[in-house]
Amino acid sequence: MGGPSTLNQPTRQITGPTDGRSLAELFRTSLGRERRTSLLIYHRGGAELVPLRPDVGVVVGRTSEADVVVSESGLSRRHARFELRGQSIIVEDLGSTNGVFVNGERVDQAEVGPLDQVALGSLPVVINTLDPLEEGLYGLESHERFRIHLDEEIARCRLFGRSLALLLVGAQPGRGGATAPPLNLWCPDVRRLLRPFDHAGLYSSSRVELVLAESSSEQADELARRIISSGDAAGATLRCGIALYPDSGTTPDALFEVAADAFHQTSQQEPVRRADTLGSRSLPPKASTGDADADLPVLLSPSMKEAYDIIARVAPRPLPVLIRGETGTGKELAAQAIHRRSPRADKPLGCVNCGALPAQLVESTLFGHEKGAFTGAYQRRLGVFETANGGTVLLDEIGELPPEAQASLLRVLETKRFCRVGSATEIEVDVRVLAATHCDLEAMARHGGFREDLLFRLNVITIDLPPLRERREEIAPLVQFFIEQANVANDCAIEGITAAAIEALLSHDWPGNIRELRNVIERGVVIARGSQITMDDLPGPIRQTAPTRAQPIADEDQGPTDLKSRVQRYETQVVRQVLTETGGNREAAAERLGISLRTLAYKMRLGGIRTQDIKGR
Repeated sequence: MGGPSTLNQPTRQITGPTDGRSLAELFRTSLGRERRTSLLIYHRGGAELVPLRPDVGVVVGRTSEADVVVSESGLSRRHARFELRGQSIIVEDLGSTNGVFVNGERVDQAEVGPLDQVALGSLPVVINTLDPLEEGLYGLESHERFRIHLDEEIARCRLFGRSLALLLVGAQPGRGGATAPPLNLWCPDVRRLLRPFDHAGLYSSSRVELVLAESSSEQADELARRIISSGDAAGATLRCGIALYPDSGTTPDALFEVAADAFHQTSQQEPVRRADTLGSRSLPPKASTGDADADLPVLLSPSMKEAYDIIARVAPRPLPVLIRGETGTGKELAAQAIHRRSPRADKPLGCVNCGALPAQLVESTLFGHEKGAFTGAYQRRLGVFETANGGTVLLDEIGELPPEAQASLLRVLETKRFCRVGSATEIEVDVRVLAATHCDLEAMARHGGFREDLLFRLNVITIDLPPLRERREEIAPLVQFFIEQANVANDCAIEGITAAAIEALLSHDWPGNIRELRNVIERGVVIARGSQITMDDLPGPIRQTAPTRAQPIADEDQGPTDLKSRVQRYETQVVRQVLTETGGNREAAAERLGISLRTLAYKMRLGGIRTQDIKGR
């Protein structure tokens, strides 16, 4: 939800594991003090801890009329009152619209305890009896605050060459379709396992997100196993998906995406799942389905249609292809499309993320090594080029390839031969090379950062993938596609998205492109409290940049109100307005809109906009 909660009663927002105090200090200050009864309210902004004092009522609501203000649209202005009477806790509905529920039944007034499931409308509230030490260890950050910390940790890791782990932890529903155990049953134990400089955030009402700084894969695996065990002790069946920087991804969106995918792949037999390493992996041959376009993204914009027309034409030929585009635009999907349309489709597609590999391991990963070639080379290892023989190799983030590896790659492209590290025996392979980058390789070559001769060998065919902000007509169908995916993965039944929410998505710049959009919809599905994703289910930055206009995007007298028509009508309004402001100057309008001239011309034709009409005003 929108801004932080406001509390008139003497409570505090927990934002860190120990509020800056050591465990010893917390323990000393807790000695001799009684345990306190508290409400723990989970909302989209984080978790609110509300201590209850004897015979003092605490009103929870949406406005300043309440003692505890939580800006959730499902709450009434004064929704419910909680009061500690002796050893009993009484909850009373104050005439709310969406009601008060105890263990699934709507009540006017009821006595509740730590084992009861309480909800104000759909907002979960749990009863806790905590001592001061437990209170100091319990807090959860909002998702937005957590993401800021993840960004900071990634920047630190990139600068100093270190690693971190992102964990997504959640409780599985009980038998017979029972709801997942509430966070208060298992989250305190999880928080106790973290170090003071780790961060924990609220991903949804049944999941938490953790970032472990300075953490190796072994350390992340060990903590995940301890988390699972702590859940067993609390009577909760926990699952954990792990993503590693830089092995699994190098941006927050990439890490969230693969951590969520890993979480969805967990099972009772495998409660902890670590995401695949992007440094080197091989996609097996795909069985023929008779539909070559089955895995293609949505193709509505002229620029994407043009890109995939080129893919269809070059796929049958063994030429190298350079795929350019910002992070998250679908470069790997394009490479898969080339491979699966080629005569090599029945052979492996080897993928290497050059930016995720330590410099000393690049050549070993690409070409393999012999036993004893270097410290830690305990056995022979085949490289990606050898395991993908007869197939295709994708070198993602080729601009990150060290100079020495660039020279070796150039030789392979020219001779089809290479030597494993530690061997003088040449190996001949038949591999088609695809490269992908978000960098300006031409500029890098001019300044000596990339070999010019290697660039000439790689960009025989170049495919440019436009950013999502230049193909906004694809956002609405992509949203529906991601909703369907997230419903299946999370066992949800979200039907769609509100007009206001889709308008906010259309106005966002999407620096993380399709990957960022997918993550937003994935989380929106799991936190939505109705049948549709609403504005309240979107991240704060997207809500804050949403346009406010007097006219709705689809009035009843404006014709069809289906989603596609609304999106088209909205885009036509924006294009017409910008053209008017630029005096009909197409170049200036395209630059201001962040789209190409070709895309602008297409949108003008689609909306029936003529430049002469604009200039005549």
